[in-house]
Amino acid sequence: MLYVLSLCIPANTAEIEPYEEDLKLTDGVITRVEVEFPAGCAGLAHSYARRAIHQVFPTNPDGNLCSDNHVIVWNDYEDLAADPRILTIGGWNLDDTYAHTITWRVELTPREIAERLKTQQGMLAGIGRLLGIR
Repeated sequence: MLYVLSLCIPANTAEIEPYEEDLKLTDGVITRVEVEFPAGCAGLAHSYARRAIHQVFPTNPDGNLCSDNHVIVWNDYEDLAADPRILTIGGWNLDDTYAHTITWRVELTPREIAERLKTQQGMLAGIGRLLGIR
């Protein structure tokens, strides 16, 4: 299942008072995340995602994502077995003139399939190490 949230952060939104919206999810495992920064952001728009009070993307609590004309993509394994099944997507915008829209795409995989994929990937990595392939 693919979930999408476009976060339009107003101009002059301060880091100490970020703009936030909730992305409601269902049971499963977040296996892939994409965060799109369109051309013109110029590194001025920053974003993050948290569950309740804990920041999950990026993992470090003082980190944030920013870019310009780029999609940041990564595979993950964030199990949503317990509530809250909500990602709070937030950000701030240092641009004094323009709002910027950051688009988050979250792939949610049923737990049984995600577990199987995780096991298969681990096995392939182990075989690669045995063969001297990294």
